Amino acid sequence: MALTQTVKGGGVRFSVEIGGAPKAFVIDPGQNAIRWRTAEGAAARAADLRPVNDSLNDILIDQHKALVSSKGASIGHPWPGYNADEQKRYAPWKIKKIGIGVPMFWSPIGAKLIPSLIGHGEHHIFKSDKSGVEYGTDLPYARGHHEGTNRSKKWMGDFISPMRKLIGISQDGWGQIKGTVQRFIITGKTDRVKLRA
Repeated sequence: MALTQTVKGGGVRFSVEIGGAPKAFVIDPGQNAIRWRTAEGAAARAADLRPVNDSLNDILIDQHKALVSSKGASIGHPWPGYNADEQKRYAPWKIKKIGIGVPMFWSPIGAKLIPSLIGHGEHHIFKSDKSGVEYGTDLPYARGHHEGTNRSKKWMGDFISPMRKLIGISQDGWGQIKGTVQRFIITGKTDRVKLRA
């Protein structure tokens, strides 16, 4: 079962689904309302986002790099450290095996999950069409980490791992997505909008 987020548009209304939880937003023309309605090609661009999908992918890659480096804090869900069950058998086994005792991180040789979330490897999902993009990983255990439902192997203690959110977008990321799509619809420019800090 894949863990993905989807940005889909139709006119100026967009829905975003993150790990199966839908969220909707409307790109508001605001002060550009007259320009929005009269801009040549705006309606056609709103109906076909393919030219801006690479910029959306770049935003999503950067968002997930920040999510991983901040261990979930960038989206307001910091990853917990190892719980007592994980510390009994799993953490010592992982340290002995690869020398790293940090939740969610593996050596570069055996790592699959984190690279797939930041745009690398065979398990990374990026699909785009005229209505938007889908981004994530097809690794079956990703959703369990994201939702906190993964069960360990019996020899590790047969416990449920805590929730560690793997897919999400920060407030800045939402602003970049909205700004990038809005500017594309109004002007046809396809490069991403970066917000000022």
